[in-house]
Amino acid sequence: MSSNKELQELLMELNRELKHTNSVSYRDERLLRHLEAQIGRLAQEPTANKLDLRDQLETAVPQLEGDHPALTIVMTRAITVLSNMGA
Repeated sequence: MSSNKELQELLMELNRELKHTNSVSYRDERLLRHLEAQIGRLAQEPTANKLDLRDQLETAVPQLEGDHPALTIVMTRAITVLSNMGA
């Protein structure tokens, strides 16, 4: 599978996870909505800065992993794909 296709599929999966994440604090809610917007922007504009998204995901994982392990697993996979793409 090409990296771009794998990234697009992971972004769709991550977006689904973000939309279905419940029971979050106000801070986590803001973080999740921001990530959702970044993913949407990257999905609409594949040439957008992937490095920004990778950095934001790397920052978010430690904040969310205790309460949302399934979400952070997908986030970690996305970070790996973005890193492999040079982001």
